[in-house]
Amino acid sequence: KIVSSAKYSATGEWLETEQHTKFSETPTAVQNFVKTNYTGFNVETCEKVVRPAQQFYEIFVEKGKQNLE
Repeated sequence: KIVSSAKYSATGEWLETEQHTKFSETPTAVQNFVKTNYTGFNVETCEKVVRPAQQFYEIFVEKGKQNLE
């Protein structure tokens, strides 16, 4: 099952698309950064975000009651 959403301006111009993805499917550099900088955190969800001029990943992590994006 693929879950994604797209955002458009009021004039119909495409702004971005977000697609849920598995952490294991993110680039190795992203995985290494998260593992190194968020030791002890659990990855809850990942999203691949594509905009006209860029692509990036949003990683949602938690540790106890602490949640970060």
